[in-house]
Amino acid sequence: LSHFFHSVVCHWLISTGGVLHLTLAHGQCQRWNAIALAKDQGLVLLRKCDFRPPPPRGKGHKTWYQQRRHQSGKSFKKRTKGSETLVFCRNKDEKHLRSLESS
Repeated sequence: LSHFFHSVVCHWLISTGGVLHLTLAHGQCQRWNAIALAKDQGLVLLRKCDFRPPPPRGKGHKTWYQQRRHQSGKSFKKRTKGSETLVFCRNKDEKHLRSLESS
């Protein structure tokens, strides 16, 4: 994850106000020490919540989202007790983003 967070900071969150949504299986964040690794790369956790799949694109449409594992294509749902989403931002953007959330 350290290399992933480094890449996010150097290439994805270049403009002010960008955020990273990272979804992991419950317990994975602690096992992988994700928050500390993110902090080492200059990221701060804005919030952590249970994962909710995106809604369908419009009335009468099915959602395009499918919960799958990356390599095998098998369902991930059976292996976990759910997932959680962590939302990170760059340390220098935290104050600005928190003010937007409270408005």
